Amino acid sequence: MTALHLLTDEQLGNEIGLLIRDRVEPANPPAGVFLAIQDRLGSQEFDWSLSRLTGRLLPSEWRLPMFTGMIVKASAAVIVAIAIAAVLVFQGDDGDGSGTQQAAEPTATTVIVPEATPIAKLTVPDDLVLFGEMGGAPVSPNWAGGLRDTTLRTAASGNRLGPNASDEAVASLLAQQVKVWGFGVKRWQLLTYAPGIDPMANGHVYVADPEVNLGGSGGNKGNFTLSADDPRVINVEEFAFCDDGRGVYLQHSEKPVEVGETFAWDVYALPGEANDGTFHLVLTAEPNSPITYGGPDPKKIDIKTTAVDGVMISEIVEADIKMVGMLSSDPAIVKMCSN
Repeated sequence: MTALHLLTDEQLGNEIGLLIRDRVEPANPPAGVFLAIQDRLGSQEFDWSLSRLTGRLLPSEWRLPMFTGMIVKASAAVIVAIAIAAVLVFQGDDGDGSGTQQAAEPTATTVIVPEATPIAKLTVPDDLVLFGEMGGAPVSPNWAGGLRDTTLRTAASGNRLGPNASDEAVASLLAQQVKVWGFGVKRWQLLTYAPGIDPMANGHVYVADPEVNLGGSGGNKGNFTLSADDPRVINVEEFAFCDDGRGVYLQHSEKPVEVGETFAWDVYALPGEANDGTFHLVLTAEPNSPITYGGPDPKKIDIKTTAVDGVMISEIVEADIKMVGMLSSDPAIVKMCSN
């Protein structure tokens, strides 16, 4: 192999082309690779010549003496070739630079909000009753107790898994059940308590009604002992979730501008965490929505939640704050989601 540091730009280009054809299998880099390469390469005024790209992507410490560094150089050249090809494809460059559009150099104050497909708007019903007057739809006790059933002899049976099911299988089933049976076409009230307050300290927070047996209809079967009127509650939020991935704010005691705003939602669970009923609820607002969240992405929030005693508990550990989410079924929400 010819020593890379002795080649002209044209010769290096030919060498890289040969490496791509002879050594590199076609590949689709994962999402985010192109932007990461752009950010690495720099600002609007960056020199896009091949030698400049090689200088930025091939660190000087890789340029070892001949023979001892030959293998490393070959590998590095392949990496550089893939990176350059990926950047040019992403930019749409046809060779004359007319398709190149540079991303601005990120700064400490820059917030990058990913583009989102416009969400079909939901209209909040006019006939909503107070959340506390509807009764409660409890979360499944299987989520908190574990989805593995030691009495099963087969790998799976309905909504439970066999005793030898993997953590990955448990996480997948939990996310599916929470999404479909938990939030799907439901109202969700989220109460945030003052620092140091444990709303679960006084016993059960969900009380089942033994006279109500609605079977699989998804109706309300009991009541919650917690209330939004509790003076220890410092923030009250309420949402409605449709089973098509849309949701809408019904109430926000601290930011009323968000009421009536539609957002997208989804659920995922991680292996290991899911064994005790822990999952993640992700809410994503559109870029032009007044809905904002704290953290690195003001349009997206990931709420880590655990099913406990018929409700869902979330925590802000560093602030010693607990949040309790409670579900209810409401015919008005079913009608809203069908439109």
